[in-house]
Amino acid sequence: MCAQPSLTGGERGRTGVPEIADWYMERKINAGDLITQVVPLEKN
Repeated sequence: MCAQPSLTGGERGRTGVPEIADWYMERKINAGDLITQVVPLEKN
């Protein structure tokens, strides 16, 4: 059994992520509903 990558939920990065981005741009999915945590890039 192979472990699936968790960063993209097991999606194929090269082909799956651009497809998901297209769905977002076409308003087929709402990315806001998928966000579970926000991590700032900088901490003061």
